[in-house]
Amino acid sequence: MYASLIGWGIKYVLPALLIVGLVSWAGYQAYDTGRDVERAVWLEIQADNDAMHIAELEALQAAAEIAAAQHLLRIEEIRDAKQKAVAELRHDVAVVAARGLFVKAKNCDSGKAKASDPGGGGGGTSRQRLHEETERNLIALTEEADEVVIQYEGCRAELLNHVEVLD
Repeated sequence: MYASLIGWGIKYVLPALLIVGLVSWAGYQAYDTGRDVERAVWLEIQADNDAMHIAELEALQAAAEIAAAQHLLRIEEIRDAKQKAVAELRHDVAVVAARGLFVKAKNCDSGKAKASDPGGGGGGTSRQRLHEETERNLIALTEEADEVVIQYEGCRAELLNHVEVLD
């Protein structure tokens, strides 16, 4: 009885198992090939997307570099304008200090001011030079005020680079 069962198993079951194994192997190979093809298509799409993203990033980086260079140039222009304004202020203060400050004689209430007529005579408006300490104080006050204006203009110009002004 067992011999016929073994013979029957060898005759029918073993070929059936072999056929099932071959069909399974062929099915898996087809599945694996399809999966590899899908993966290759996906990788190709990803490579195209990556190339597109890289190009976009390079364009953004180039634009950022241009904007940074323009910003640095603008800051240099602002600093140059500020230095020029300070130099002009120093020159103007030196000219005024050398020339002196005068008021009309009728506005003087005391004899502390020195009388002079720098106008050259014939005009008739007599002016008096301010006392040296008053002159220094007024010149220093004017210089400080002008320096504040220069600093304000520099800050304003620099901040305009960073904000959008709405009218």
